[in-house]
Amino acid sequence: MFQVESRFIAKIIIKIKILILIMVFRKLRPDSTLVWINEELRRRFPRYRGIIDNKEIARYIIAKSLSCEFDSNDTIEDLEKLLKEKSLEFNELLKNPIQDVKNRIIVSKNYINLAEELAIRYLEDCIFCE
Repeated sequence: MFQVESRFIAKIIIKIKILILIMVFRKLRPDSTLVWINEELRRRFPRYRGIIDNKEIARYIIAKSLSCEFDSNDTIEDLEKLLKEKSLEFNELLKNPIQDVKNRIIVSKNYINLAEELAIRYLEDCIFCE
């Protein structure tokens, strides 16, 4: 019971911090809202506008909430297979309503960490600089 309440309180605190950051950003950078007067920008970047207006959620936050269980000893092939599976799951999450995605918890081993681990592995065997 206590764990559920503390998670709920933590989510509320995070939402308040985000709203404060948005308000501060708009005060410090009033041009950030004026740029949206341009119809071409609104047409080409609706997702970014939605993020600014708190109607959409940034993809990196969704990626950080997608749990990926892997080990540093896993092979590149295993990591690539897991990335492919999780990419499908990530794309499905993007289609979900924003309220479903906002309620997800950020996990320590996530989609971004998996991609980072793969990038490091690729660079370990890179021959371009030799």
